[in-house]
Amino acid sequence: MGPHAWKGRAHRITVGLLVAVLLAGAAGWVRGSAAGAFTFREEPVTLGTAPWEVEGTLALPEGASRFPGVVLVPGFGPYDRDATTGLDTPFRDLARGLAQRGIASIRFDKRTFLHGPKMDGKALTVEEDLIQDALAAARLLAEQEGLEALFIVGHGLGGTLAPEIAQRAQAAGAVLLAPLATPLDELVLRQLEEVFRADGLSAEEQAHLERARAAVEQFRQGQTEPAQTYLGPARYFVDLRQRDPLGRAASYAGPLLILHGGRDRVVPPSELALWRQRLGGRQDVTFRLFLFLNHTFTRGEDPVLTSGFRWRRAMAPEVIETIAGWIWAQVGGEPVGPEPGGGPGDPGGALGEPAGEGLPPGSGEEGAVQPETETPAGGGGPGFDPGLMPGA
Repeated sequence: MGPHAWKGRAHRITVGLLVAVLLAGAAGWVRGSAAGAFTFREEPVTLGTAPWEVEGTLALPEGASRFPGVVLVPGFGPYDRDATTGLDTPFRDLARGLAQRGIASIRFDKRTFLHGPKMDGKALTVEEDLIQDALAAARLLAEQEGLEALFIVGHGLGGTLAPEIAQRAQAAGAVLLAPLATPLDELVLRQLEEVFRADGLSAEEQAHLERARAAVEQFRQGQTEPAQTYLGPARYFVDLRQRDPLGRAASYAGPLLILHGGRDRVVPPSELALWRQRLGGRQDVTFRLFLFLNHTFTRGEDPVLTSGFRWRRAMAPEVIETIAGWIWAQVGGEPVGPEPGGGPGDPGGALGEPAGEGLPPGSGEEGAVQPETETPAGGGGPGFDPGLMPGA
C-alpha cells in the first residue's frame, strides 16, 4: 500500500468510525484450576428501560460471604460487553480474572452496539451513550447479597468518565484504564495531523485538516450548530467537554487507580502526565505505567491502521492482579488469586485458555516479565508520540 493510500485509509477509518459510532447465554459455572482461585458463575442481566434496554453479564464469585464488585465501563465506540477489539476480549478477561480473585462484576453491551441504527446520533451525548447504563449496572450490582463495596472500572472514554460515574453511583473508588485527559476531538485532530503529515500534505489532505480544525474550534466555543460536523455530531463532543472530566476527578472524594500502557497508540501515555498534574496533591491517587502493554493492556503494539491481529491477545495477568490488589486494599481485605500461571492467557490458565494463547508466535515475549513503573501523585510522565487509532 502506497503512502497516500495509507493516509487515505487512516482518514476513512478515523472519521468513518466517529460518525458510525454515534449512529450506529445462559448462566454458567466456571471453575478455577489453580490453587487459591475462586469458583465463580456468570449469568445474563438486562439493564435500562424500553426502548433502550441493554444486555450484560453478571459474574459472581462463589464461596465468599462478602465481596467487592465492579462495573466495567467501555470506551468510545459501539462495543459489546467484552469490549471486543479484533480477537481481543479485554473486559471478559478482566471480569473473569477479578472473579477468580473474589471480586464480582457487571459488564454490558453499549446502546450503540445493540440499537445504533435506531438512535438519533445528532442528539446523542455520553449520558445516553455510557453513563445511564453504567449507573443502572451499579444499582443492580448493589442489590447482590454479600456486596461489600462498589467500584467503577472504565477503559478509554469509560475511564475518563469513571470519576463522574463513581460520584453519582456513590462508589467506593474508581479505576481508570488509559483515560483521556485531552478532549476527545483534539486528540483525534492531533492523530489526523500526524498521519497526514507523515510524507507531506496534499491539497486535499490540507482541506480535510481545515474542516477538522473548524469542528474542534466549534466544540471549544460550545456551539452545537451545525449539528453534524466533519468529526461527528457536535452535541456529543460539546457535552463531553462541558463535563470537565479532569475537574470531576479532582472533586471526587474517593480513591483512584490510574493505569496506562507504554505502547498505547490510541490514548498516548503522555496523557498520564496531565492526570498527574491535575491530581498531584492527592495521596489517595495511584498511577502505574506498564511499559510494554498497549491500549487493551495486552502485550505488543496496537494494530494501528491494520485489520487487527490474527491471534487472540489476553489482558496481561499483572494488570488484573494490580486492579484486584488495589480494590482489596480499599476494603481492608486480602486479595485471593491463582498461583503463577493461572491467569487468563497463561499456560495452564484457570480460564481454560490454551498454553501461550494471547502471544504472537515468535514474539520473544512469551513468559517475559513486564518492567513497569509506579509513581505517586505529582510525578512526571514520559513523552510518547501519539499514533492514529480510533476507539478510545
